[in-house]
Amino acid sequence: MVITREVDPRASRASLALLGAAQLAFVVVEAASGTWRVHAGALYPYRHLPGVPLVSTTWLGLEWCAAVVAGAWLASGRGVARATRWAAAVACWSITQRYTNGRALLCIALVSLALAPPRSGCTHAFGLLRAQLLLVYGMSVVHKLRAGFSSSPGIAALLGVEARWDGALGAATLFAELATPLALVFAPRAGLALAVAMHLLFAAALPFVAPFSLASLALACLFVRPRGGATTAG
Repeated sequence: MVITREVDPRASRASLALLGAAQLAFVVVEAASGTWRVHAGALYPYRHLPGVPLVSTTWLGLEWCAAVVAGAWLASGRGVARATRWAAAVACWSITQRYTNGRALLCIALVSLALAPPRSGCTHAFGLLRAQLLLVYGMSVVHKLRAGFSSSPGIAALLGVEARWDGALGAATLFAELATPLALVFAPRAGLALAVAMHLLFAAALPFVAPFSLASLALACLFVRPRGGATTAG
């Protein structure tokens, strides 16, 4: 079963490194997209959660420094339990200031691992995170289908290509988001390769989604089983 699969130790380490990279990528994307101006009061914080004070640029700078430390520490693979707790704390704070789907996914992953740290490459949190990724892909496909994504105009304009490619791009995106989770469940290594290709294309076309892509790939790594097909709890 997907929930109880053991994870290949190398894939487990890669997952933690990608989560750290995602936290670092958020800093880069936010620094390049005007977040400093939001906290300086020059732009409207449209993604800010209501009821939580928007902090000053001083606190934003401190948050970014903490996120860089957390991301680099987690990516290093040293002191995983403490690194994960530090990264989870930073992620929880960050999401109160700037909510995005990518931040929500990263926060869920880090908090889950902070509560059940990987030991010898194994934790029951891995099963929950695999289920979370399947839910993300599934809900994304459902939402796109309901919104008429495959036939809606504007996709080509967003990517800077000719409008006649709208339908093909939409259909290809839906196919990839449907095929990837199925492959991860039934052929994990092939599914991971498909997830890497899909998310690299997403990040290349839309650089601001790179943190979300890294977090998604981190969870995709958790589907990879050890050579030999062991299936103990994990």
